[in-house]
Amino acid sequence: MEAQGKWAISGQPKGEKLLIRNSTIKAVTTSSSYSAICDFTGGITLEGCKITKPVGGKTQGGDIVNADGSVTQEIVIEMDNPYDLNGDGKVSTADIQVIINEMKKPQASQDMKYDLNGDEKISTADIQVIINEMKK
Repeated sequence: MEAQGKWAISGQPKGEKLLIRNSTIKAVTTSSSYSAICDFTGGITLEGCKITKPVGGKTQGGDIVNADGSVTQEIVIEMDNPYDLNGDGKVSTADIQVIINEMKKPQASQDMKYDLNGDEKISTADIQVIINEMKK
């Protein structure tokens, strides 16, 4: 998900809670007074994902802020494990099935986010990446 605006992703300071689970989000604010994700006074919970930008970013008082506690205009949250393709919190044969399903599609309609080895095609080589991850 991508959100941009004065309040890219914002609650109302009335106890709202925000849960971000197994997601990739980019939020950018045009304001210098508010963080790109703010005003969730009931708390912000991240499950299966983490703040990757700003480096050292954290939740504080219902906002996501820089490591020093200052507001941040751009926030990126990414899934913890890029090989957990079905978002169930683990790398397993179910993730291999996601690649197999993608391989069955015509090449022009395949989603290249499943090109795990970066060779610009969805193939058994991507399945091998999952198998290698499962062995860890």
